[in-house]
Amino acid sequence: MDEIYGPVKLSKEGEILATNISKDIKTKFIVLNRRLGTSLNWHSNFLGGNLRKLIKDPEIKKAIKLFTNDTKYKIWRSNVFYKKKGREYKGVDWHHDKHFQDANKKIDFNELGDHLSILIAISDITKETGIFRYIPNSSTKDRFTDRNEKPYHLKSKKEHFAPLDIDIDYQSVSKELPIMHGNFIIFHSSLIHGSAPAINTKKGRIGLVIRLVKENKVVPEILLRGSKTLKI
Repeated sequence: MDEIYGPVKLSKEGEILATNISKDIKTKFIVLNRRLGTSLNWHSNFLGGNLRKLIKDPEIKKAIKLFTNDTKYKIWRSNVFYKKKGREYKGVDWHHDKHFQDANKKIDFNELGDHLSILIAISDITKETGIFRYIPNSSTKDRFTDRNEKPYHLKSKKEHFAPLDIDIDYQSVSKELPIMHGNFIIFHSSLIHGSAPAINTKKGRIGLVIRLVKENKVVPEILLRGSKTLKI
């Protein structure tokens, strides 16, 4: 099974939604009033209407089906990441998004398909604005055998961003993937990924991340934070 799929272009209606989101003052108001320019569980606040329309984009549903041969997923978390122009962006350290397996069970890094991440470029994600990067063949234990299997809510933030192997030069083995406005990628949430520093502070960046799990998985309440899961 492949570990990453895309970039794929949204439908014309999806592109219009992405443009509207990028221009919506409410989007910027929310993220600018949160730490690190991040808005959590966007599908459950007053901007959720746009997200509910966007996640039903036929190109997204088609891509999920092609990637996993399944469509029985639910949104358990959604984030808007906003990098304001004129400010330095240092990027995001290497990490994975598979925050839990099922309730409080240990994370199974040999399982693929139960957890997916979708990154939608509301604006261009490039070398200038902080490009998406990932470690090939890092979705399972094959490459990194000593992975922390504790769920996210049972470990510290320091553990979440801890190096997997201090003997590996991440930069030399990583790949970069530009994602232009109106396009998206899908990847297994256990994939090691992050974003590089921006090289042009004159440009901002908005990315929408949607985290999916199979419908039969139990999301720990502490990770829902009062939000509700939403079937796609």
